[in-house]
Amino acid sequence: MGVIDDKYGPAPYTYYAGSQLNRYSFLRDETEFLTKAYTHPAAQFLVLRQLVPPVTPASKPAPDSILPPRPVFHNLKFVNRSEIETILPHQLPTGNDGEGDNHENQKNVGDLLQPYVLFLGLDEQATGANSMSYKQAHGQPYFAVEYTTLPSIVAATTTNTKETPTNDTPMPKCFADARFDIAPMALRLSAAESAVYAQARMYTDWVSRNRHCAACGARTRTIAGGTKLRCTRADCKTHGTLTNLVFPRTDVSVIAAVLNTEGNQLLLGRGRNWPQTFYSCLAGFLEPGESIEDCVRREVWEEAGLDFGSGGRVVVHSTQPWPYPANIMVGCIAQLPGASGEQQAIHLGNDAELADAKWFSFTEVREALVRAAGRGRSASGATLLLPPPEAIAHILLDAIVNGPVLKTKL
Repeated sequence: MGVIDDKYGPAPYTYYAGSQLNRYSFLRDETEFLTKAYTHPAAQFLVLRQLVPPVTPASKPAPDSILPPRPVFHNLKFVNRSEIETILPHQLPTGNDGEGDNHENQKNVGDLLQPYVLFLGLDEQATGANSMSYKQAHGQPYFAVEYTTLPSIVAATTTNTKETPTNDTPMPKCFADARFDIAPMALRLSAAESAVYAQARMYTDWVSRNRHCAACGARTRTIAGGTKLRCTRADCKTHGTLTNLVFPRTDVSVIAAVLNTEGNQLLLGRGRNWPQTFYSCLAGFLEPGESIEDCVRREVWEEAGLDFGSGGRVVVHSTQPWPYPANIMVGCIAQLPGASGEQQAIHLGNDAELADAKWFSFTEVREALVRAAGRGRSASGATLLLPPPEAIAHILLDAIVNGPVLKTKL
């Protein structure tokens, strides 16, 4: 236990975070490194179909490291190169900023029908024949592959249809024991695998939405192991610049567990399309030129009519990647300043986003957290339902009513 643990308690765990793969981002521009990883006989590939991963039942469902413990029901199915040779590009698109700046140089890397391949990283725990080495890097290579034909992905992400486009091309036989039909948010993966899936899904979604340059309309191609886009037009103004037109964009969302002045109740809201008794922490997107703290204050005022004034405190507690489609959730804990009962009264008139918002006691929240974790208490007849432990809202609420937050002065 160090001084930070003494003050703030143990480090919080959030689902979709904490990957065990070393991304080695500084080697992504080195063709020799990526080629060696891509062709290594022990390289592992996670094949996504319309952003959904193949999974198999967990061999021994057991508690994971998530707090509170949750059983792992699904395992990602990774396959080796030889099992999917027929669907992989012969070469990984490894070009860097100085290569291939013309429309004709697209036979492989620019073809919309080519599966997108992403270098995820190296598992440094691997040894022996499973491990490769390159300069200071070592470990077993991991990649993600989007198998769906990209025109179908583009159609799915640019139209209002609710129908899922289909790909009639049969999957390789190695997936006979795997399922691609489980909704991603229904998956119960291990901590490590949830982080790998989040990385793969967020990059793949980004590439599928940006097959043409936003600056000039020309086709784009992936470089740097699939982590960067390059316009194929030689004189495009995106060349040599650092913009979100060439690098992935992650949208920042704040989510806050808000305490009343007395520190004995929590503010929770219910979305308009949510079940009648399902509530969660208030959340919203960060706007340009806005601090995290100011965003929390604005969202709470807009959605619940509560004014922090100049004395309300907001602190960042933890963060969570949220791959639906590409967000980082910044989890905060906030407390209203000293105020009268009238000033702590909820008003929903500013923004019509919420159907309801209420103050809940710690006892109500504790009981609902137990139900949300599925620890032996039925949700039938419950007056309060909360998000499961996979959501950062659960982590924030648990940190307040069961954890060390109130032991430390905000």
